[in-house]
Amino acid sequence: MESPEGDCFSRLGQPRGIADTSDLETRFLRLSRLLHPDFHGAADDATRQLVVANSALLNEAYVVLTSLSQRAEYLLGLIDAEALERNKTLAPAFLMESMELSEAVEEATDKSALAGFAKDLQARIDARLALVGDPSAWDPPDLDALATALHEMKVFRRILRDVRAVA
Repeated sequence: MESPEGDCFSRLGQPRGIADTSDLETRFLRLSRLLHPDFHGAADDATRQLVVANSALLNEAYVVLTSLSQRAEYLLGLIDAEALERNKTLAPAFLMESMELSEAVEEATDKSALAGFAKDLQARIDARLALVGDPSAWDPPDLDALATALHEMKVFRRILRDVRAVA
């Protein structure tokens, strides 16, 4: 049994990109049946260890590729490993807006206000997901815009977590 080589896309036989996920689950299920440790119980130790390692790599690839934000971040890293680090500093206007939003969430006591914040934050996250999920944003990729959208999404997700914690 060979070790799956390469990146998450090649482990699942997927073309490298953001758009094509139509048969991802089918590929994963087919490969996971072949690599499941229960089907290799009678094999020697080396084969069993390889099966477990391959199964873990397959599961990791599936988790990464089924989440649009993780898939985008992973793909961005494959294209330019430094893009996320290079674009870590967000615009002052965005930082001010997110800080004010965080403060408003902390001060909110009304359930309907918190629900409004949650809805607004989810819309902001969805807008960034739409950007990173748009195949045209990757052909050719605007690495700075994609990295910034991913970082902003993380900020909004943290604030949304805070909203849900107090709601």
